[in-house]
Amino acid sequence: MILGAGYGTRAYRLPQLVGIPICEVDLPTNIARKAAALQRCFGRVPPGVTLLPVDFAHGRFGQDGQAMYGAEPDYQYFVVKQGLWKFGRYPEEVEGFLAEYGWGECEPVGPDEDADRYLEPARRTLTASEIERALYAERADGLSGYLTNWPMSA
Repeated sequence: MILGAGYGTRAYRLPQLVGIPICEVDLPTNIARKAAALQRCFGRVPPGVTLLPVDFAHGRFGQDGQAMYGAEPDYQYFVVKQGLWKFGRYPEEVEGFLAEYGWGECEPVGPDEDADRYLEPARRTLTASEIERALYAERADGLSGYLTNWPMSA
């Protein structure tokens, strides 16, 4: 599950995600535009990808986190100016948040693990952001996936 997916291409470019069901969640307008872009690029939304329109401002998604980790300019742009990031979670809150929706946290991934898994093998010298995390989660019915791109504090 990719919250605040926007126009990101993670679901379509990472070979590690092939064969894994992916749900991209974003505002209805963004999802409609992304669906149109995918139609232009691929002729359809790729199999295994679900586009889910959600208005985060009216859902039960909590409040923005507090720690910025040096990303104040990103906060000003994405939260204050653009209004794109709507919530965040402290790591210790994630398990309870997921449980409300029938999901269980299996494998949290922080910035060091992101860099080890995705950046270094691609020979990219970037660093992973402290304010964006990923985790692998499963539901009781066997559905599983990654939750990523969600600003949070530690």
